[in-house]
Amino acid sequence: VTNLWSQSSEILEWEGKNSSEMDRLNYRIEQFLCASVTRDEQNNRKLKMLSHLRGLLSKVMEETKSTLDLTGSSFCNLSALNSNLDVFIESSKGRVDQELFINALKKEGVIIRKFSGVGSFHTEITNEITDGRSMDVSFHVNPPTRYMSSVYRMADNQDERVAALAMTLKAWRILDASCITAKLKSYHLMIMLIHFLQCGVSPPVLPSLSLHYPILHPTSYRLHINDVVHPVPCENLQSNASLLIGFFTYFSQFEFDEYVISIREGCLYKRNLMVDRENKRMLIEHPFYAFQSKPNDVVSPVDFAPVRAACKRALTSLTTTFNLPSVPNL
Repeated sequence: VTNLWSQSSEILEWEGKNSSEMDRLNYRIEQFLCASVTRDEQNNRKLKMLSHLRGLLSKVMEETKSTLDLTGSSFCNLSALNSNLDVFIESSKGRVDQELFINALKKEGVIIRKFSGVGSFHTEITNEITDGRSMDVSFHVNPPTRYMSSVYRMADNQDERVAALAMTLKAWRILDASCITAKLKSYHLMIMLIHFLQCGVSPPVLPSLSLHYPILHPTSYRLHINDVVHPVPCENLQSNASLLIGFFTYFSQFEFDEYVISIREGCLYKRNLMVDRENKRMLIEHPFYAFQSKPNDVVSPVDFAPVRAACKRALTSLTTTFNLPSVPNL
């Protein structure tokens, strides 16, 4: 990879010439994060709602012989723009019958508001414990990407810049027409961000998972483990503004059809080295199981272009006007 965003003399010189604009952009990014999520208040409401859900769903769990995971992205603030609370439903004895689960949920008086994909649906629950306010709850039955929640949490705990960049990029994804056309989802965008902070910037912001967290990321992994790990010291001191520009620089040139992203190893693989080399979608190696690929429905060959085009437009705007037009107040 040649398009590394590094603390090189050339980049530092450019940032020095535009220091006042970069400082203002960095301030707006930090303010955007503060406006998007108030962590203490939001997590307190989530804890109360989760406590309420334990009782509400106890009969549902027993009837469907499934388990309720309350340690997923509900506590990862990177999900705050999408829904207030994510609940993962899975079974250690096989797949949960979604229809059976929904019917059992309805028996408890829960109204399903809308479906948003295979195994995912949304509802709104009002609970007097949460000050009588309603809360959007997203249920994910047999979620294919559930394992990523602990990776999000680990990245967020590793460096405070992750949350600010994630919230900014999520808002950009939601509002940019090309991202919508390319079916770029929040999950895929977070993988791209983590990969960039591992491999696209020098020195790296985030570490290789298997190198620095071998106990948590061996060749096998039990998904219910959510150990708190101590952050690895980071030598990269670049600002949020600099890293945001670096992200768009990196992915405006990224060869999606040539590489497989590995956040477990903190590197890229050539696609022709993978068993599933004929798959033309974006490929991401499973972060917990070595040598397994996880194809995702983010992009087909014709959709690579809109992703790169969106990144190029954002890059041009940031480096000329120091604004991201698709994101209000940024």
